[in-house]
Amino acid sequence: MTRWRGWLEPAAWLLATGLLVFLATRVDLARVWLTFQSAHWGWSTLAVACFIGIQPLGSLQWRALLPVGATLGFRRLFRIWTLTSIANNTTTSLVGHLTGLAMLGAEPSLGRVPALSVLALDQVAVGLTKVAVLAVAAWIAPLPDWMFRGTSVLATTVLVLVVVVTAASWHYARIGAWASAPHEGRLTRRIAPVVAAWTAGLDALRSPGRFATALGFAVAIRLAELAAIVCVQFAFGLEASLTNGVLVLAATSLASFVMFVPANIGTYEAATFAAYRLIGIPAETALGLALVQHACQLLPAVGVGYGVLTVERLRGTRVDAAETQRP
Repeated sequence: MTRWRGWLEPAAWLLATGLLVFLATRVDLARVWLTFQSAHWGWSTLAVACFIGIQPLGSLQWRALLPVGATLGFRRLFRIWTLTSIANNTTTSLVGHLTGLAMLGAEPSLGRVPALSVLALDQVAVGLTKVAVLAVAAWIAPLPDWMFRGTSVLATTVLVLVVVVTAASWHYARIGAWASAPHEGRLTRRIAPVVAAWTAGLDALRSPGRFATALGFAVAIRLAELAAIVCVQFAFGLEASLTNGVLVLAATSLASFVMFVPANIGTYEAATFAAYRLIGIPAETALGLALVQHACQLLPAVGVGYGVLTVERLRGTRVDAAETQRP
């Protein structure tokens, strides 16, 4: 793992830097700065508020996907979600997902393997909603080649994930029986119980109501993103429209599919910039929109978790002080 990180992180940084340099060379930076300064900060603040709403919605989505027997309350899940969000938006998405897996797996009522089940179901719900956004965007207007190719790859990946997870969920009893049977190979004896526990932890998918609830929260997250995008358009004095908002949301959904770029810096701006150029927005304004939109997204994605940690630290300090003052 260390050897891979040795070249992967510099490569990701070079890719992100290259995309930002490419954008910078395509526009008049002085005009971008003027456009940035002219943004209405009231609408930008409202965009931040929309992105803040994603944090509790994501926590509720995880809660709906917990296997039977897990006793994690909303506050506990909210803490884990927000800290995972910090990892997702300061490092690569892969590291972020591993962080979420480690934190969920450390919960006594859950464990590592059921935590992996929760994250698998989470990715199914997220993937389905992103494909739905791209489908709506394609229905509204013809997609450019780069978006069409990206949509095909994303849809294929999500389809494979849905088929694998659904099959594993519905055949959990058969898989459990197989795991309980004697096995000659040492590797099979070690893997079989893990596979059985993972499939058993997918019980939310065997409960249509619970998975529909989780899917509803995933849809609400996409709607919060769409609302934030529209707010940023208003901040720049554009005639905001849901059609343009959906197209931009589709582009950012594809950008988030690139899992090895830290915080999607560069890929997010490039995708947003390309979407706005596609609908005829001037290059300087398009880059300003991309930068402000990503800033509005990153601020709560990192700030809410930081606030949670700060509150915990202050409470811990107060408790320590009270203990010290006791006679």
